[in-house]
Amino acid sequence: MCIGIVLCLTIYMILLTARLGLTDTYEWPLYIDFIPLWVLPGLMYLAATDFASTHVDPEAGLGKFMVVTSGFLGSVVVLAFTLLTCLKLSYVIRWPWVAVLTPAWAMLLVAQVLLCFLVPGFIKEDILHVFFLIFMMVWMSALTVLLTSLKLDGQMDFVSWLDVLFPVQLVLVLQICLLEKRRFETTSRLLLLATSLMLPIRLDGILKLQWVIIFTPILFVLLWNTARIFDGKEVGL
Repeated sequence: MCIGIVLCLTIYMILLTARLGLTDTYEWPLYIDFIPLWVLPGLMYLAATDFASTHVDPEAGLGKFMVVTSGFLGSVVVLAFTLLTCLKLSYVIRWPWVAVLTPAWAMLLVAQVLLCFLVPGFIKEDILHVFFLIFMMVWMSALTVLLTSLKLDGQMDFVSWLDVLFPVQLVLVLQICLLEKRRFETTSRLLLLATSLMLPIRLDGILKLQWVIIFTPILFVLLWNTARIFDGKEVGL
């Protein structure tokens, strides 16, 4: 299931890169790009169910319930997010982006509930700093979604895309500096940081980078994760 999730994300990124890079040469129905994301929610729910049955103490009924419920709600939110975005880009609905991206707030709520439930575990393992970084990452991601929706709706034209993506960049820098230095995780964060810097530069028109250059770091991280799973290692970031 982990391989399936990573492959869905990889295929989507490849299709997205191809669409942006070949927009003047080839054209295909937009819904094709979203096919991997239709499959993703089901795999997420199965992964949560499997985790609850194999990694949670059989006597911890509340723990199993929280993991399965969070997996289900997260899957529904991702499906709604994908559906609304596809309909918006296909001009089927003409809602503002603030409304289209509202599922992100439901995901934020699910993440907060799950994090509150996991606090005792972080305290027990004496890794509370990791919890605060995860907490910050969740809220900074939500802030980025809000700024992005306002920017796309034309309500924040005075703000550059570099400013919009600054919260994500800040979180990645803090993770690189404060978390344990391990080759795969640190390299992955550096690659994601590179994309988070190149993307706004391209969107702001500062430098016309090729889309394949911008998204190659993400694709490399996803493919590296796939190779690690085949080697019996856990997905990491």
